[in-house]
Amino acid sequence: MKSRLTATIFLCLVLLPMAFATEWGQIEDVSFGVGSFTEHINQVQIDRAGSRNSFDLTPMLSANMEWAFNESFSLIPEFAITLPESGRDPNIKRFSYFFLADGAYKLKTESSGIIYFLAGGGLALKTLSSSGGSETLQNGTGTASFPLPDGSSTSRNLVLDFGIKYKSNYDFSVLGKGMVYNLSSSRNRSFSFMMGVNWHWDLFADARVKTNQRNRIKREEKDWIIKNK
Repeated sequence: MKSRLTATIFLCLVLLPMAFATEWGQIEDVSFGVGSFTEHINQVQIDRAGSRNSFDLTPMLSANMEWAFNESFSLIPEFAITLPESGRDPNIKRFSYFFLADGAYKLKTESSGIIYFLAGGGLALKTLSSSGGSETLQNGTGTASFPLPDGSSTSRNLVLDFGIKYKSNYDFSVLGKGMVYNLSSSRNRSFSFMMGVNWHWDLFADARVKTNQRNRIKREEKDWIIKNK
């Protein structure tokens, strides 16, 4: 059931707009990026003194595509994944991945770059895995052996995100984005942060030219009909 819900949300957030892209807008470009992800800022205890986490800088890869409705507004679906790594317990492996869709308001600058103001949401998933066995941990004044889980488990959260991106005229952009988990719960609410650099490719220039030509012809036909009524 959960896997079906995940697939449904992904289709709604990412794939469904593709069916309307030619009518509602056009594909501007695709981009691939590298960056870092910090999860649940100031929510995780990291030592016996009670210190909490700040910026973990977990390596992350991402890919997205921009659908431009006009010069000012776009829709940007994105997939991002952190590289698998050990957590604070070296016996536990973890990685996170995200399906997001952001609306973007674009503001052109005097330097020919574009500033994107982003807001949206999506699905955040985190997988933890272990190969079983046991580990020895401090237990009071001595130590004790504790069993480790054998297998993997994935958690799913709906998140809201907001951020800002600057895209230069040299086909790269820099991005900072915050994510809010459990928005409706003041007790469980937490914040995460991702930042990165993206490289852009205009793979759909020919298709965009054809779309613009079709739209221009439709406008001319409509104007001709109005004038000759």
